[in-house]
Amino acid sequence: MVYVDGFFPCYVSTKPHSVVKPRPCFASSGNRREIWPMVVEKAFAKLHGCWESIGRGGLIGVALQALTGGASTTLETKGGGEALWPLLMEAVEDPNVLVGAGTKASLGEAESMGVVCGHAYSVIHAVSVLGHKLLLLRNPWGHGEWKGDWSDGSKLWSENPEVAAAVGDGRSTEDDGRFWMSMEDFVRVFQSVDACRLPGDGHHQTHDAGLHRRDSGGGGGGGTGQSGGDKKEIAQHHKKDKKHKAHKKKKHK
Repeated sequence: MVYVDGFFPCYVSTKPHSVVKPRPCFASSGNRREIWPMVVEKAFAKLHGCWESIGRGGLIGVALQALTGGASTTLETKGGGEALWPLLMEAVEDPNVLVGAGTKASLGEAESMGVVCGHAYSVIHAVSVLGHKLLLLRNPWGHGEWKGDWSDGSKLWSENPEVAAAVGDGRSTEDDGRFWMSMEDFVRVFQSVDACRLPGDGHHQTHDAGLHRRDSGGGGGGGTGQSGGDKKEIAQHHKKDKKHKAHKKKKHK
C-alpha cells in the first residue's frame, strides 16, 4: 500500500500581479475538480523513489503492471514487422490484455507527422485486410494524431474502399487522439511494445517467446494462447468448484 498527501507540484507565475492560476506540473484532468490523475501519479512516483525516476519514460509495462496487478511482458521489436505482427494481433485482440507502445526518443521526419517523441500510446486494434496490416492507436492526451498514411486525412481510405469498410471507415473529423497506422510505419516510429495480461480467473499465467500460455503442470505446449482444451478444462474446474461450495453450504445448514 502506498500513501500520499494532497500536495502536488505546480507551475506558478513569477510575474507581479499575475492572474494566471497555478497549474499542475505533471498529470492533470481536463476537469479541475478531478484530482485522481495527480494522486495516482504521485503514488507511482513515490513507489519509484522520486518524480524524476518516472519522468524519463520507458515504463509502460511497469506502469500497467503496477496499476492493474497483471503480468507484463515486452514484445520483441528488433525482428521487424513480420515477427512482431502475429504477437501484436494476439495481444490486441485479447480482451484481457492491455497493450502500450513507446515512440523513439528521436523521430526525424516522423516528428513532423504528428507523433510525439519518447511518448506512450495505447494500441487498441489490429486488422489485416487485403494485404494491409493496420493498427489503431490512441494518444492518451486525447489529442495529437499521426498525419501520415492511413491517418484521418489520408487519401488511402478513398483509394481502398474495401479496407475502409472493413474497419468501419477509419477516418474521423475530430482530433480525438485516435488514429490508424500501417505496420510498416509503426516499426519505424515505435521502439517498444509492452503487453499486460490482466488478473483473470486465478489460474497462473506465464510468459514465453509468444505472449502467454497457461501452466499445465507437464507437457511441452509451444502455443502462445489458450487452446480449446484449456478453456474446457477451466470451465469444468469452475463447475466442480461451484458444486463443492454448494455442498459445503448444505452441510452447514
